[in-house]
Amino acid sequence: MELLPLPHFYHWVYLVLIGVAVTGIGLWWVRGKRPKPKPTVEEMIQAIQHLAPEDPKTKELLAKLIPYRYDPKAGPIPKAILKELKNYHDNLQKKYRLHTLNKSANCSYYEKAKKHKRKRPLG
Repeated sequence: MELLPLPHFYHWVYLVLIGVAVTGIGLWWVRGKRPKPKPTVEEMIQAIQHLAPEDPKTKELLAKLIPYRYDPKAGPIPKAILKELKNYHDNLQKKYRLHTLNKSANCSYYEKAKKHKRKRPLG
């Protein structure tokens, strides 16, 4: 007695489809495991300027970085300033994520329906 009473041709089709699916899932998994690239100094500066342009801490950090960004004789940026820049960037990213989460959590069903262009409110 066979497992699947079909002609032998269909077994090969199923094997190929299962093989393609397993390969796709494996590639998706491996792609997700790749390390994310660290942001460069320029990317961090742009993100800080975008998230908090009027913050005095932002202006202070940018004032500290100006001599190193525009003068090639100044040498590399000191590690203390880089560490301060990275910490400030990470804190701003966390605040921005929390702000967007709170904003979406406080949104009513009617606002969500309006946002997603539904004809009637949820409920």
